Amino acid sequence: MVFFINNQDVVTGLHGLANFDAMTPYEVIAPFGTGCDSIVGFPMHELKQDQPKAVLGPLDVAVRKSFKPNMLTFAAPWPKFLRMLDNMDDSFVTTEIWSRLKGRLTKV
Repeated sequence: MVFFINNQDVVTGLHGLANFDAMTPYEVIAPFGTGCDSIVGFPMHELKQDQPKAVLGPLDVAVRKSFKPNMLTFAAPWPKFLRMLDNMDDSFVTTEIWSRLKGRLTKV
């Protein structure tokens, strides 16, 4: 499993990559749970699925106080993350739009 704690722009990019090769827009789930559930519990559950999904979090209000206001987590089961890596060169990360967004990230 791989997880990230980052700002909305980075998580948006990861979300896009997670959905890039899917026939539906539901490759990322955002279940309610603790920070640990978002980072470990739900992604571990997804490992048991035929089509594991990435997990966005933490969405528990009690946990949000432990994170900077603009930070989210994104956890991907290893098979899902490998597919994301395989798709990078053919995805939006090679576009001008992502290039401009990436430039914004360096200014944060």
